[in-house]
Amino acid sequence: MKNKILWQHLIVIIMSCLPLLYLALVWSSIPAKIPLHFDETLKPDEVGDKIYSIIPSLVLAVVAIGIYFIFRNIHRIDPKRNTEAGKSVFYRLGFILAVFLTALNFITLISMIEGVQLIDKLMLPIMGLLFAVIGNYMHAIRPNYFAGIRLPWTLDNEVNWKRTHQLAGKIWFAGGIFITVSTVFLPFLYAFKVVFATVIIMVLIPSIFSFWLFKKGNPDSFHQKNNSL
Repeated sequence: MKNKILWQHLIVIIMSCLPLLYLALVWSSIPAKIPLHFDETLKPDEVGDKIYSIIPSLVLAVVAIGIYFIFRNIHRIDPKRNTEAGKSVFYRLGFILAVFLTALNFITLISMIEGVQLIDKLMLPIMGLLFAVIGNYMHAIRPNYFAGIRLPWTLDNEVNWKRTHQLAGKIWFAGGIFITVSTVFLPFLYAFKVVFATVIIMVLIPSIFSFWLFKKGNPDSFHQKNNSL
């Protein structure tokens, strides 16, 4: 079992570092000056020495590995200690986030090095897929202080948490698919506005629903208590 876990850790570390390996392999062919910054339309508006391409790639690799290990250990560090039974969900989410950040790392590097505008074509659709995948796991997330719809009334009541995340999972999945499909065909500025508006809806609806349950006194929890008497 320990060997399996070590292999999982090693796979994620190697995967997260692949963009750095790619950067090393193509280093000699990279132009001396590359785009370092993009304007609101994702057109290059600042150039600099290619050495500066290492910094964002290294940061994204470290963040990917860090997030993976945080999610692998939420059941140990979360004060609620309710995540032990559902820790496999956090394992998967940690891996998924590491994959997303690695993909973003590659997209950013290729955009800088090759001068190909991949960011405006791929970043938002991939983000939509991430939301959809997370939505697919929402219903299985146990109460914790690190991931999910963390509100005072969800953290205080497991029934509220469960019902809120069941609804949030459906909304996030639908919203993620909508973002993926719509941003493929829209110019970046319009696509960004669509993502911004959709994310607000994805967050607001479950939060309002959770608060409504709280104001109603979380009737399911009272129902369960009455049945147990």
